[in-house]
Amino acid sequence: MGAQTFSFKRLLREFVLPFLALAAICVVNSLIIQDVFSVSPRRYLDWYVEAGPFIGIAVVAFGAAWKELDSNTGLVSANPGTYIIACSKLAGLPMFAFGGHLKTKGHNLWDLLAGVPLFAVFIVASFAWLVLIAPLQYFLFLVCAAPSRIILRSNYRLHAQIEGRMLYYSELRPETPEPTTGWDASMRGKPVTMANGFGVALLFLIGYLQSD
Repeated sequence: MGAQTFSFKRLLREFVLPFLALAAICVVNSLIIQDVFSVSPRRYLDWYVEAGPFIGIAVVAFGAAWKELDSNTGLVSANPGTYIIACSKLAGLPMFAFGGHLKTKGHNLWDLLAGVPLFAVFIVASFAWLVLIAPLQYFLFLVCAAPSRIILRSNYRLHAQIEGRMLYYSELRPETPEPTTGWDASMRGKPVTMANGFGVALLFLIGYLQSD
């Protein structure tokens, strides 16, 4: 009984409450937009659909501070708690990097006058992304990141190599060392990029159908 209670508490803490929090933020955002701009709450969803391609670009912009953006696999997690932590890391790391660069000496006055306001704009945009975009993106990625999650849980390995005009590929066992030539074609290395691509395509399709 104790184990079951612990499991329920863990489910409540790690999944149910973060899920409800993301849903509540989406509802609050739609109500704020309705109050400020005197439009229907659905306008928030319409805006998200219309801005879909630019949202994908924004994620790439955050990745400037990440050598490997796709290593932040929490962005494609179906667990809302894991997703929230991953989004905080995604937006927070560039802010920390900016602060570190500003602490170094030797900057000229013009670069500081021009750069600091841009850094400030980026920080504001980062918070806006966390509040306005990331909550809705969770529900988008709940669907569009499913292929990424399948691939990440799989141990299937596909190796490919081009020689001349011919493409050669072979399946590798999980314990087989990585070959020194060719590349890993299992698509495991780009889960966030893949989810982003599916998400942009789905939003484009929804926007196209709504325009008819």
